[in-house]
Amino acid sequence: MMQNASVSSAFVDTASVPAGEQFAYWRDTLAQTGLQIERQAPSNDPFPLKKHCLRAGALALERFEVESSFQLGATAKSSARADLNMIQFVYKTCGSNWAATFGEDTRVMNNQDVRTIDSHHPFKAEYHCNSGFTLFVNRTHLTKELQPGTDLHGVFLDSPLARLFKRSIPAAFQEMKQANLREVESLSEFLTRLAVDVIRFQEIKDLSSVEISARSKRAAISQYIKQHYRDPDLTSERIATEMGMSKSTLYRVCDADGSPHRLIQTIRLEKAAKALRTGQATNIEKLAYDLGFSGRQVFTRSFRREFGVTPEEYRKEAHVRDQKPVLRDNGPDPANAYVTSLMSVG
Repeated sequence: MMQNASVSSAFVDTASVPAGEQFAYWRDTLAQTGLQIERQAPSNDPFPLKKHCLRAGALALERFEVESSFQLGATAKSSARADLNMIQFVYKTCGSNWAATFGEDTRVMNNQDVRTIDSHHPFKAEYHCNSGFTLFVNRTHLTKELQPGTDLHGVFLDSPLARLFKRSIPAAFQEMKQANLREVESLSEFLTRLAVDVIRFQEIKDLSSVEISARSKRAAISQYIKQHYRDPDLTSERIATEMGMSKSTLYRVCDADGSPHRLIQTIRLEKAAKALRTGQATNIEKLAYDLGFSGRQVFTRSFRREFGVTPEEYRKEAHVRDQKPVLRDNGPDPANAYVTSLMSVG
């Protein structure tokens, strides 16, 4: 396990053990966390699997890549024995679809779906050559923010906030690999708050509700604008409709940015600056239209107000920032390090 002052990192690759022992190796590793794994193929067949787990305080993020088919689950007895205290948010990015059973409810999980798993309850899921991410959040920290009896097991999340959540998980994983203590604390607080708000939205179905934090609302609005900033017809009315909130609520949430229009302009200009800084933009007029501006003159005036120079001057002065070093894993006992990371979340 690799560890610094802010993040502990554990990486498991079954390729590190003989092919005939890979499945048993992973089965024994999971048993420590209360999970049970089965497969139809012979147990001594190769079992290619990679998992990279990053932990910071009461939160952990995991990236997984599995090239085999198997069934994963937990019984009430195995969950109690492991004594875990976490909620998992599983985000499947690609691979074959799989079915998951929670109580009497069985649903197929498709690519880009995200669902919850409560460590206090049994479940069973099928996996078929998949990859994705899992966010582990301390169960106590999460439930104290929610109404008593809120369903946290087997819930499929689908909302403007859930779409933001899915984009935030892999982005946070990349950031955590090289983040300092302050950045890790900020990421952890944001992801935990967003997880709370995503679950709350499932209950109230109203993004304008005061029960949803202003930070999550603003992040969802910003994410929508970043997806559609090239559209010259992007308006406050359209954003409010897509976000499921009134126009007055939209303006209130964007008040720190001046207005929704100002936020749109800021995001467009940030994209412009990046394109100029990295050499991706060679034609200023084309860049202006690509970013949703009505013309080169409007773009140049807006850019000068924001950065104090014209786009041409900015491009001449721009330089690419140095990249931070990335954490590398070198622990002698990756399986134990992985289990320690997950068990510590609770």
